[in-house]
Amino acid sequence: MLSSEAKFIITMVGYGSIGLVLAFVPFSTEVVVLCRAMVGAATILLLITALKHRVDLAAIKSHLPVMIGSSLCLAFNWLCLFAAYRLTTVAVASVLNYLAPILLVVAAPFLFHERITAKKAVCVGVAFVGVALVSGVFGGLAEGTDPLGIVLAIAAAFCFAGIVTFNKHLVGVDPLDKTFVQLFLAGLWLIPFAIVVGPAPEVPVAVDPAIGLGALLFVGVVLTGLVYVWYFDAIATLPVQTVAVLGYLEPVVSVLTSALILGEPLTPAGLVGSILVIGAALAGETWARTPADDAADAEEATASKDLASGA
Repeated sequence: MLSSEAKFIITMVGYGSIGLVLAFVPFSTEVVVLCRAMVGAATILLLITALKHRVDLAAIKSHLPVMIGSSLCLAFNWLCLFAAYRLTTVAVASVLNYLAPILLVVAAPFLFHERITAKKAVCVGVAFVGVALVSGVFGGLAEGTDPLGIVLAIAAAFCFAGIVTFNKHLVGVDPLDKTFVQLFLAGLWLIPFAIVVGPAPEVPVAVDPAIGLGALLFVGVVLTGLVYVWYFDAIATLPVQTVAVLGYLEPVVSVLTSALILGEPLTPAGLVGSILVIGAALAGETWARTPADDAADAEEATASKDLASGA
């Protein structure tokens, strides 16, 4: 039986490897994200059926406007991020996508009425320096990088922040229920894009159609459907602090796999910028915490474990 920590680590490694798997999918970005949403939703629906899970229709109905907003952010996050993977490098796109925590820090006073501390302000400044380095403002872009990929990756970060913001208001909705609804709705928003663009290949090398289809199904079934189940199961019992720290495994895995396996170029400035963005986002989550925050997380984790065990 895997621990919650192990499940969450596997989840983050899975998310971080999506860019690597997509290198073997010879279909347009629009088709890929549509298939990911629909196959992921179908996988979760099968799990709901197999587990005889009772869907809370009342909770879904009362939170439907929020889930609609979140699903729109999810659809455009995937569109922008997957397009950025192919216009720039997996490493650059993933790191810029993880600007989302920094964006949330900046928006906190307006959205959540939270004060920006001096330490968090420093994190924001360091992150912007990192983004400048990754984007090629200093030292030039990495070989094969299209500036549009940089713009799309940053747009993906804004959508990522939107997903988090909307989901903060989905309290009381079962993880399986809200995940299925959001994935299904995201798929609906993506249908027009897939129809207009079509399945034209976008990868620079020839890929066997069977391999491409297998990779696409792997992304939908495993890296979306099954991984989402482990993700929500893990965060139900882990302290918020642990979730925040382990969450930054995803961009680290993306950077390493793109460089070591795909052989994608990463300039020295880009490498330094990646470290600054990931480090600033991590510090922004952990630096300004107080003992009261840690005690609250410990109490929340204990209560969640008691609930999960039927206590």
